[in-house]
Amino acid sequence: MRKGRVELWTLTASLVCLGLSWTLFSQSSVPFEKFETLTEYESPSWTPDGRHVLFQSGAPMEHRIYKLPATGGEPVLLNPDLHRGQVVASLSGRLAFTGIDSKGTFRIWTSNADGSSPQVMTAGMAGTQSSAAWSPDGSQLAFESQTGFGFSVFVMDAAGGNRKRIAEGMKPVWSRDGKSIGYVVFSLLRMSQWVTVQLFGGQPRRLNSTTMDAVDFGPMSFDWSPDGRQILVSRLDQGRWQIDVVDVEKDRVTSRLPLPGSAQSPKLSPDGTKIVYIHGDSGHSASIHVAQADGSRDSAVTQADKFTRARLVRYKSADGTEIPAFLYEPTPSPGPRPAIVWLHGGLAGASIDRVDPAVQYFVGNGFVVLAPNYRSSASFTPQLRDLKSGEQVVDDIAASVDYLKSLPGVDPSHVFAFGASFGGWSVLRSITARPGLFAAAAEQCGITDVRALYETSPMFKAVLTARLGGSPEQVPERYRNESPISAVDRLTTPVLILHGDADKTIPFSQATALVAALKQAGKSYEFVPYPGEDHGFQRAAWQDAMERTMRYFTVHMAVAAK
Repeated sequence: MRKGRVELWTLTASLVCLGLSWTLFSQSSVPFEKFETLTEYESPSWTPDGRHVLFQSGAPMEHRIYKLPATGGEPVLLNPDLHRGQVVASLSGRLAFTGIDSKGTFRIWTSNADGSSPQVMTAGMAGTQSSAAWSPDGSQLAFESQTGFGFSVFVMDAAGGNRKRIAEGMKPVWSRDGKSIGYVVFSLLRMSQWVTVQLFGGQPRRLNSTTMDAVDFGPMSFDWSPDGRQILVSRLDQGRWQIDVVDVEKDRVTSRLPLPGSAQSPKLSPDGTKIVYIHGDSGHSASIHVAQADGSRDSAVTQADKFTRARLVRYKSADGTEIPAFLYEPTPSPGPRPAIVWLHGGLAGASIDRVDPAVQYFVGNGFVVLAPNYRSSASFTPQLRDLKSGEQVVDDIAASVDYLKSLPGVDPSHVFAFGASFGGWSVLRSITARPGLFAAAAEQCGITDVRALYETSPMFKAVLTARLGGSPEQVPERYRNESPISAVDRLTTPVLILHGDADKTIPFSQATALVAALKQAGKSYEFVPYPGEDHGFQRAAWQDAMERTMRYFTVHMAVAAK
């Protein structure tokens, strides 16, 4: 991984201090690899006889397809040349899955039950294809196709012919009688998603009871009951993925399965008596679980790695709004600990109960980490989700700092901030609005100039217009107030800026413009551009960014201690 030129402009950290801090860090730190190389599990499903589970697993971006007895045991790797997954089996045992073609594009593939004789089914289609689903009789395949930011549901025959677009949506699932199909629809403008069901030849019907006010975690997942009267849907609620049972005809939630932690990707067995799903929480990596259809007799059939488990805490912001946050506390040791306010990305994103390797890296190295659900966060309350101004975000972040400083194990002079994307904007918005709030801060791929984002990124125009009450010409003051670049003269907090120069979501120019303003104002900063990196950093760049953030905070711990 090639890194760009690191630009340093600091008025506070001396070279002697930098060397001392790095020595302390290098001698005592737990390496990032311990937390980053987790085994991922995705998209479990059943074999037609209900005796085995199919799933994809592996390190990030290196998934393979496995078969495992539903009672547990040793997974069997199917054809090692099959990449990725979302694998499903037809009644005949033939597999359909998402694979990568010779050009590196995601396509729908099929193969024999043992993974042999794979062949691509969607060659030549525009965009990428995924989420294959067999019709009950195995004669057709439904799948999603993505072109740009648009998603469509297609149906084709088992040989790959007669393709037909049937709806706007994603993650299609057939009803067991083959008469209906369900799929997920999401609205970026409304920041929400829901399940829609459609009889073939009929009109689509939105199931309002399935609505989830979050789009930053990918689409929700669901499955039909054998009689077609219910669906199981996994939705984010109160910071945890929960599986609800929904009556399709009455469009209402009838129950919630009593499963531990977070539960995603439920699939009912062919006879409807069991479910397989993905379990995880902040202290356990993802694993495959099997339970009875009512959620009882839950058991793990694959191993999970253990980490520091967070606890959900709550405190009040300036206007009385309750802020739910996940608090990670390292193993007790003599003396107070440094702390980080860890700000999630995504407008309508959230800090949730799942393992975050980057958070665990800092906790493993002695930092207390608080991951708040500040204004704009999904899955908790409408009041919390409804963001009216950046000042609300600043108030919520300041309340998070106050909460940390009230803890006996936290050193109040060593509280830092980190955030990426929307979280990066939140970091910058808070340190320019409240000088001295943090000892130092780091942001990755954040928004710095909201007006420039409106002018250069058409995908954000509708959202910004709705959120800010108009265009930059109509409400210029709102755009100026919400742009951290407009307030760099107030900045006193040293800041680390990390940004990929191939970012297609938040343009690289957002970072370079901020850096130019900081340099002109004589502010303390460090800028690290990442050549070729998009909005979500690849593995090596992500590790480098986290290690640089660790070093940056360690340096400024030494500065504060002088």
